[in-house]
Amino acid sequence: MNGGFAVPPRSYRPVLALAAALLAGAGPAFGQWPDAPPAAPGRAVIATTQGPQPPQPPQPPPPPRTAPTTVPDDGLVPPPPPLPAAPPPPFPAPVVQAAAVGSPPPGAVRPAAFHPEPVAAALPRRDAQVSVEVIGPAAVAPGEPLHYEIVVRNTGGVAVALVRVEDPLPPGARPLQTQPPATAGADLLTWDLGGLEVGGERRLKVDLQHSEKEEVLCAPRVAYTAAAGLRTRIVRPLFAVSLAGPETAGRGDAVSFRIEVSNNGPIAVRHIVVRDNLPAGLRHPQGDAVEADVGDLAPGQSRTVRLEATAVQKGSFVNEVVATADGGLRAAARFGVQVKAATPAPAPAPQPDAPRPDAPRQAMRVEMLAQEDPLPVSGETNYLVRVHNEGDAPATNVQLTVLLPDGLIPLQADGPTAFRVARQQVIADPLASMAPRQVVEYHVRVRGRNTGTWRLEADLNADRLAQPVREQVAVHVTEDRQTAASPFASGR
Repeated sequence: MNGGFAVPPRSYRPVLALAAALLAGAGPAFGQWPDAPPAAPGRAVIATTQGPQPPQPPQPPPPPRTAPTTVPDDGLVPPPPPLPAAPPPPFPAPVVQAAAVGSPPPGAVRPAAFHPEPVAAALPRRDAQVSVEVIGPAAVAPGEPLHYEIVVRNTGGVAVALVRVEDPLPPGARPLQTQPPATAGADLLTWDLGGLEVGGERRLKVDLQHSEKEEVLCAPRVAYTAAAGLRTRIVRPLFAVSLAGPETAGRGDAVSFRIEVSNNGPIAVRHIVVRDNLPAGLRHPQGDAVEADVGDLAPGQSRTVRLEATAVQKGSFVNEVVATADGGLRAAARFGVQVKAATPAPAPAPQPDAPRPDAPRQAMRVEMLAQEDPLPVSGETNYLVRVHNEGDAPATNVQLTVLLPDGLIPLQADGPTAFRVARQQVIADPLASMAPRQVVEYHVRVRGRNTGTWRLEADLNADRLAQPVREQVAVHVTEDRQTAASPFASGR
């Protein structure tokens, strides 16, 4: 075996010559390379018995083949000259296995298969960017208020959150009006704008009374964070219960919980019962397990139940309430309370003399008016809270507390004293004194969070009051904005 095929012995050459004569002229010979030129007519491809042929003219040396084939000189017709190496195709041709005579011997080099390398595509980069622009007049007259507008734009490629704008006030300047209302400090105006979508814009209007003689400089600044991460849809349950109360208490102090049961479904809920299993640190006169029969709730209706307990043990405790109703409905809520050491008893105050028949009368009243009701989800509105001293004597240490339901979010407050927000409570610092027949106004701004009918409550305490004065108003939070008359809007 040589060259990939067998050379027949000489005893078979007459038979092979006959076969070659029959195959001559029948087209391309069998057993050739696929890219070899056809053999000349009458020439033997397999074998021949002809004698030696005249010498062939010398051929130029061809370029080397990738897989040359050698045939021994045994008196046969010499093989065709080797073919020049073909240029490589733009893409490798598929490898075809063939067993034809004259094919390359085993181990011959064949083109390698084409395997393109994967290319990593770079993702476009998106950065967070917020711009601040101030629009106002180029000149104003001395003493004339300066009206200007702060424009905050999200010019980046991603949404931003916790957008906070600060506007330092010039020396001696005081704000006359801001829209939306700003939190005013000693020399700074602050707006907490929340989130801002890509391309979003917020405009802040300021009316400023200045005392400058030559120039007023307004240089607001903005802080924000890129809004990324998880967005979770809040699904309001059809039957819900909420629990609110003080976060801390001293041992021996009274702890008041507010339990609110809501029917957010389309049908009435019957025979509602609220059960509160008090933890070890709290105690109720009826025992550790307290029940209240709430009754029935119509669609969209809610009801509030108050539970007065006493802190008896130091530590951290979690109070849990469970509301059940017909049809297997069940809802639960939990609230944590930190009970600290006993609060030191205050020094005994001098006891006033027994009131005379002609002694001044103590009487306080709270009034709440909504700027907009119903309120759409994510919509904002102001509540005007008026405190009336209807007594004949001054009221001292007057303190207002506004309790917000779960359907509202407290934003900010304004009034004659400072405010602080603790979860769902807006607490004002005590007012030292209110003269008889005096009326004091507080403003509380809220945002709608969950649809439904909610209760907003205001509690008023003062010296010499036998018990707190409470006032409640209904708040309707809807999906879409609706038009409704507002006594607050008409009275402003």
